[in-house]
This record gives sequence, C-alpha cells and structure tokens, in this order.
Amino acid sequence: MPNPAPLSSASSLEPLPVTRTLQVDVAGGLAIVKLNRPDKKNAVNFEMTEDWERINGYLSRHSEIRVVIVTGSGEAFCAGDDVPEVGTLSIEKAQELSYRQARMYLAWEQLPQVFLGAINGLALGGGCVAASACDLRIASHNATFGMPEILLGWPPGYGIAQLTSLVGKGRAMEMCLTGKPISAQTALQYGLVQRLSPAGMLLAHAKSWADELLAMPPEALRLTKQLLHVDEGLQPKTAFLSDTAAYIRCLQGTDAKEGIAAFKEKRKPKFSK
Repeated sequence: MPNPAPLSSASSLEPLPVTRTLQVDVAGGLAIVKLNRPDKKNAVNFEMTEDWERINGYLSRHSEIRVVIVTGSGEAFCAGDDVPEVGTLSIEKAQELSYRQARMYLAWEQLPQVFLGAINGLALGGGCVAASACDLRIASHNATFGMPEILLGWPPGYGIAQLTSLVGKGRAMEMCLTGKPISAQTALQYGLVQRLSPAGMLLAHAKSWADELLAMPPEALRLTKQLLHVDEGLQPKTAFLSDTAAYIRCLQGTDAKEGIAAFKEKRKPKFSK
C-alpha cells in the first residue's frame, strides 16, 4: 500500500481528512482527488471506500470548494472493485460494501461541487461507474470504458441507472450484457464523455475546464447542477437497491467463485452451462 500522501488544506481551519488511497490537493475553489493505488490499477477496496466517505463528508462542509477533479494515478483511472478482496468478504460484508459504494458515488450528485472526471486509461466496472457519477467527463484518447462484471459471474452491484442515463438503454444493455469495453472515441460518440484530450495534456485540459466553471457565479453554478439532477427523477436514486440484491445473489453462486478464481489465476473462466 502506498505511504500516506501529504494533503494540502483549503482556506479553512478544518484540516483535510488523512487518506492513504486518495491524494487530495485543494487550491482556492478547486480540489483534485487522485485515486492512489497505482499498483492495483486504482481498484476500489474497503479502505478507498472509507477514504471517499471521509472526503465526501469534508466536501459537504466546504462549499467554498466549487469544482472537484477526479483522476487516477499511474496508467489507469480505475479498474473497478478489488476482485481479490471481494473473494475474501462474507456475504454480509460484501452487501454492506456494495451499498456504501453506491451511496458514495450518489453523493457526488448531491454535493454542491461540480465533479469533473479526468479519465486516464482504464475505467472498468466501478471505474466506469465513478466516471458516470461525475457531472462532466474528459478522457484521454487511450482511455477505455467497460462494465465487465458479467465476465466475473455477477451483474454490476450499482451504477446501471447512471450509465443508462448517459448512453441510453440499448448501449448500456450491450456494455453490461457482453462486458466488452469501448474506446474513448466511442465513449464520446455515446455521450459518456464530453471531451477528449491527449494523455499528456489531460490534467491540464481538465484544469482549464475547471477554470471555466470557477468563472461562473457560484450560487447559480451550484443550483443549476442541483436542478439538472432533480430533473432525472427518483429512479437513479433507488435503483442500486435492486442492483446490489442481484449482485449478492450471484456472488453466492459457483459462477462467481469461478470468476474470482479465474481473475486471480489470469485465465478464462469456465462458467456453468
């Protein structure tokens, strides 16, 4: 596990939470949150979930931070949930973690800040959900998006509604039923991202976009984001309950056990007929 990263503080007396799996930097109205498990392709584990909950709590108390850039360290944005860790969890703990992660991402639409995803490299499973949970997205030309959970033996535990609202039912159906990834160019065509950037310029272009947002009137920016999410209706707010129930049901079966074993052994799984 990487050493704890130094965290710079906003212009508040409250210090930023100490996190090991997230690097957080705050300057003025901009926060940059970098997923910090590069050796695991920034896969989301129990610790990262707790770290995000702390950061979300901090952001809820600091509306002077108006834009949050979310990106990944190393060559990946986020490869999804930590599959080997999932294989060690009891069903009760897996269910709790899935609920917490769903609420963690849903919090991004409820927080006053505009979340801007800067997607570098892989955004798979939970990583694709994280990208979908952002209000705006810019991706490097080499980014890849996918929902490969079915290839592990289970459906996505959360995030289907958010993905569907961006790309449409037919495209979400294809992504989730086949598990096949799509390129950054296809993601742009689908509406999953709004802008593309050369990999070496991604963060600079994300910061430039953040500057555009920071130049807007603060209250109008916050309320406009709120109104756009309210207009989506209630379904995206509750769909994760069904997502997690289906995920937990499959996680208890033999196909999921085979999927986890095949993932760890880096081989193709042999599912039941």
